[in-house]
Amino acid sequence: MKPSVIFFQWHLVCDRAYLGATLQSCFFAGMLVGSLISGVASDTWGRKECLLGFYTLMLLAGLFSSLIDSPAVFAFLRFLVGVGATGFMLTRYLVIMEMAGPRYRTLLGVTDDAFFAVSGMLCTMVAYFVREWRTLLLIYTFPGIACTFFRWIPESPRWLVAHGYVDEAHSVIMKYGPKKGKESVDSAALMDLIQNIRKDQKKEEKKARKYTPLDMLRGEKLRKWTLILVLQWFAVSLLSFGMFLFILQLAGNLYLNYLISDLIKLLKFPFAWFLLQRLGRRLTQGVCAVLSASTLFFLINIFEDHPLLSTGLALFGTTFQEIMWSAVYLSTAELFPTLLRNIAICTGSTSARIGSMLSPYVAMTVSLSLAFPVTIFGVVALLNGALSYWLPETLFAKMHQTIEE
Repeated sequence: MKPSVIFFQWHLVCDRAYLGATLQSCFFAGMLVGSLISGVASDTWGRKECLLGFYTLMLLAGLFSSLIDSPAVFAFLRFLVGVGATGFMLTRYLVIMEMAGPRYRTLLGVTDDAFFAVSGMLCTMVAYFVREWRTLLLIYTFPGIACTFFRWIPESPRWLVAHGYVDEAHSVIMKYGPKKGKESVDSAALMDLIQNIRKDQKKEEKKARKYTPLDMLRGEKLRKWTLILVLQWFAVSLLSFGMFLFILQLAGNLYLNYLISDLIKLLKFPFAWFLLQRLGRRLTQGVCAVLSASTLFFLINIFEDHPLLSTGLALFGTTFQEIMWSAVYLSTAELFPTLLRNIAICTGSTSARIGSMLSPYVAMTVSLSLAFPVTIFGVVALLNGALSYWLPETLFAKMHQTIEE
């Protein structure tokens, strides 16, 4: 079956190949905008409402993308899909981290990646049998109707308390907290605790102001952590998305390559959990970055003589990049206080989208020389690993509420 590829239908090849990369970058540009607005939106209207809103935007834009026949309109709709996808992903991750205790944060952070790997495998298998891109987009978008079930997802108790909804926060914790055994929740004690937390927050609010990304630069420690994490988000994103597109240039069956890549991401789950739980976030980030760079540099030397081995090596190298994603998400969520946590994640994600926007153009340079994009990816990976040295370890660390803490 001959695939009906959008690049060929709209003549985005040869001297117009840069337009194909631009179409891909429009999606990443949408992800950048989604990173910028999701933090303010989820802080203002709540995590639950933003989950529903961003997912609905992604659903509608995805459906219309499969119906139009204009590259310009398609680029705009893919931009909107990027806004909705990133807004949803960041808000969802924030809810997970705010509802989990220190004991389970690593497990949940790594398990989250497993769902992405499974969905990636399903998407690859569907794409193998459905080669017409409009039909494929419709199939990919159809599960979006699941957003109707988000009404039953509870609001984050931390957000509820921070905005004065004490009774609602109490109800959520009582409904979803332990019901039996020594860890069962005492209703009266819980209400007293929530009220005391709210009183302390109100005292802080009287002398507090609206926090912005600039507050992440207050103080030497925060400034150093912010700059390092912004660079790490950029590096991991450029490396991850660039290698994802780079797989297109490798030997072997394209669908099989992507299927193996997603399978490796799924199988790395216990390995990632072990590293993050035993070595911590900082050392795991550094080790995986060095291993990823070593894999890439070795790839340059064997590509011409052993193309299939090079493909296998590149696919194996994506394992380290996926573990780095888990590490940078966890480090950012655990390092910054509640007042800045959402802003920190969104700032990091914004930096990541700049990296992802550049990745299609870096991957395109393989037409000049394989060594060019691979060297860029390898150097970026080494930089990411070196930066980890200057970050504190956050494994089992208490998640702070205020900047002063």
